[in-house]
Parts: sequence; C-alpha cells; structure tokens
Amino acid sequence: MKRILLVVMMSVGLLPGLCLGQYKAPAENMMTRGWLNGRYWLTLDKANKSNFLMGVEAGTAVLYGLLVGDNTIYRKAGKEIEGLLRKNVLGTAGIIFGEVAQQVDDFYNDNTNIQIPISCAYWIITLKTSGASPIEIENQTAELRRAWDQSSR
Repeated sequence: MKRILLVVMMSVGLLPGLCLGQYKAPAENMMTRGWLNGRYWLTLDKANKSNFLMGVEAGTAVLYGLLVGDNTIYRKAGKEIEGLLRKNVLGTAGIIFGEVAQQVDDFYNDNTNIQIPISCAYWIITLKTSGASPIEIENQTAELRRAWDQSSR
C-alpha cells in the first residue's frame, strides 16, 4: 500500500511539469533551508504558478487522507484537519488559482518576504481569504520572516 501511495504521489508531482512546462532546477538562492522560496516563485510563468498551488492543495488533501487512516491518533488529527478544511482555513474556497497566484506575487513584491517558502506564503493567503485581521496577517508574516531569515542561521 505504501509503495502504491509513493508511486501515485510521485506521478502527481511530475504531471504539472510534464504537461505545462519545463522543470526549472532551483539555484541555491531560490531555496531557504531546502524549501522553494519567493525567488523561485518569481521565475515561474502564470500556468506553472497555478500548477504549484494546485500541488499545495493536492498535498493538503493527501495529508488529510493519510491522517484519517485506521490509527486512532491519526483519526483524531484527521478530524481536526477536516474541520479546518470545512472552515476553509487550509484552503481558498471559491477563489481560482490564478487569483491566488497574483496574491502570492503581491506577497513576494515585498522583498522582505523573499526568503519565506512558497507554501508559507500560500498559508498567509489562506489566512487572508479566511477573514483574518490585517494585524494577525502582519504578525504571522513577521513571525515567518524571523523563522526563515537566512542571516540568522
């Protein structure tokens, strides 16, 4: 079962690059401690930005699927994630990926955010679309800047 899941995940991960564009191997400055950051994001075209975000959504769904297995601890965590998904805390329900991609572009237009991984930038956008206050957004963004600051490592 684990082997099948691995094959499916790897296949899904390869499809966007094979279908809509060439994979770009990231330069060293396009990664922050192994995570793709804003410099990488800004090299992508519009279609690949949308594909990347679809991958984040699919990854969230796969994680959710793994967490609702037979194990009691995973079931409990899965119920919490299901609740968040229903509240659209982890997703951007009703917003098309192109619009979300533009919001991620706007996030990275602030050069102080460039080191923050793309998945974290996406999380900030989900906070915005879920109705978080501007103060909460700024506090979370500032925390991410501190956490991912390359100069402090």
